[in-house]
Amino acid sequence: ISSMVEITDLPPEVLEIIFKLLDSPSIRFVSETCTKFSDVVANSENLTKKLTLHMSFPQDLQAFAEAIHRTNRRYRNLCIVRSRDIINDIQDPELSSRIFTTLGGMIKELKIDWSNALRPREPSLFDIMARRRSAAARRRGVNVDAVQDEGIAAPQQPANLREDIYNEFVFILRHFVNISSLFLFNVHLERGRLPNEPHLMHQQLKELTVKLCDAHCFDLLSSCNRLEKIDVADPWWSKRMPGIDTFETFLVNQTELKHLHLKNFQYPRLFQADRTVNMDFRLKSLVLKNVYFADKEIANNFFRTQSELESIDFQLHNEKVRCLDEMQWYNNILRTILTNSNLKSINIAKLRYKIENCQFLSNILNHSVKKLIFKVTAEDKSSDLFKMFIKMFPSLEVVSFSADESEEPDSGICFEDGSVLEKVNSLSIKNSSVRSLVNVYAGNLQTFKYVPGKTGEFIDDLFGGFFHRHRNIKQLVIGSGSERSYFFVSYNLCQLIVSFLAHLESITIYNFGEDNK
Repeated sequence: ISSMVEITDLPPEVLEIIFKLLDSPSIRFVSETCTKFSDVVANSENLTKKLTLHMSFPQDLQAFAEAIHRTNRRYRNLCIVRSRDIINDIQDPELSSRIFTTLGGMIKELKIDWSNALRPREPSLFDIMARRRSAAARRRGVNVDAVQDEGIAAPQQPANLREDIYNEFVFILRHFVNISSLFLFNVHLERGRLPNEPHLMHQQLKELTVKLCDAHCFDLLSSCNRLEKIDVADPWWSKRMPGIDTFETFLVNQTELKHLHLKNFQYPRLFQADRTVNMDFRLKSLVLKNVYFADKEIANNFFRTQSELESIDFQLHNEKVRCLDEMQWYNNILRTILTNSNLKSINIAKLRYKIENCQFLSNILNHSVKKLIFKVTAEDKSSDLFKMFIKMFPSLEVVSFSADESEEPDSGICFEDGSVLEKVNSLSIKNSSVRSLVNVYAGNLQTFKYVPGKTGEFIDDLFGGFFHRHRNIKQLVIGSGSERSYFFVSYNLCQLIVSFLAHLESITIYNFGEDNK
């Protein structure tokens, strides 16, 4: 006779397996249920990865002190948001140091959001600490100017709000020396590190994400030269606020970098001088979105040095957008990228890149590329470049084509001529005419996704022929869940699907006509 077993009777190893199936909020609630569940979560690295601790600095300091004191829960992720609250109510100015020291021993992923740092002038943490130390020194009869605290001169009153922000940022970050991932958002330090100020030492830091920040962040972290991933988007520098040199120095000094993501680097342009010979890192993945190189030869040298590149995501612009006087050099860079023998995945967005002749790519044959994602604008009706890519990558397994919405029925036709995709097992087509399906055959196709364009054309016979040629499809998605989808599925099409696709394992069809819901 079997007896019922309570979930609390299960061993911790089994409970951990069960809790891994939960999302982050559920894990947090589970950890608050009882002591045993809390211990299971606290002792599991996989579970604590899903828990993020949020702190509004400095208003949450007292609450954090109480929470940390009464629980043994461990966190790996911490998000600190700079609040606008006045911090006069802090009883002990050393409280933050104790809290950050405690958290610093367990936090591995840190996010700092300084969005609200540009606030009206308020007493800062360093203001209060300086006043308390000065008062204590006077009570002891010590000259305030000569006060020493652990070998460091007593902090002076910040000259302005910017100095206050810099000091608070450094004060917080220096407590988290064991982090492996750092995310900085909207951090504007407005000044660099002075010669007599130490670097921030984070030798275990592997991932750095910087968004909407100025270049002084890179100067402060210049000793972190063993990063594996750098992601920088919308940097806060321009011709009036230079910072590209600081970032380039930070980048060139990296020795173990594998993944580089750069977005919206417009002015000034990247690599004003050729520093590619000083790069010791070899990238595995590269993302370039709205990133402009200052010189054509430097750009070419950069891609030549990255011979181990396996994945690239970039855009193609015409010479007017890039302020260049010739197209030929851009074609040369494209050849350098596409002939990389280690390249496995290519994601290209073709934006106003008017190429009249693709013959400069005709002799390229790269068997290493397995994945191709190709995007075009609505006005770009030609598929010559896409067809050229299909031919030069005969070992493709995943192909995705998407075009912007257009009113014209012949916009974005990806397969105008007969195309045989021998090894492709996943094909995705978005906003392309259904007539593209007539000219393509993928003998190994198992996953097919199709989103028709705005024209609303839908010819059952063309789909029927496609399904007849690809009877091994296992996953099928037709239409889009978006409200902007223009598409109706007929009852006849459903019959074709049932008749030809006997191996289907999953099917999703959006936007049935009113009569066929």
